[in-house]
Amino acid sequence: MVFDFFEKHSRLSWFIVVVGVVGIWIISSLIFLPSAFGIRFLPILYHILSFFLLTLFLLIALIKGEKKYYLFLIGILLAVGYGALDEIHQFFVPGRACTIFDVFLDGVGVVLASMVYMVRVLLKK
Repeated sequence: MVFDFFEKHSRLSWFIVVVGVVGIWIISSLIFLPSAFGIRFLPILYHILSFFLLTLFLLIALIKGEKKYYLFLIGILLAVGYGALDEIHQFFVPGRACTIFDVFLDGVGVVLASMVYMVRVLLKK
């Protein structure tokens, strides 16, 4: 299974985490034109998906398939903390805004990834 590969090669998982963190930071530094529509679906999808993947690989790198629940908590706190830090960073980028809604969307991705990986660890023989 895919999880087994990344758990066995945790350095690759850490590399993906670092690339994800840097990628999110770079994208957060870009200036985007305001949307003509009220609800922006692509940014919503971006927040959820990017933090889902970041959290999933962070948990894989930290936990490696073992039942270490304190590492789940550490991984969740790190991912949510990074989402908040990223929003604070956007406050200082001209044309960008710091919103609690974006932190919430990041948190949705974190929770979903945590649930997926928790189920995987619990069902692992």
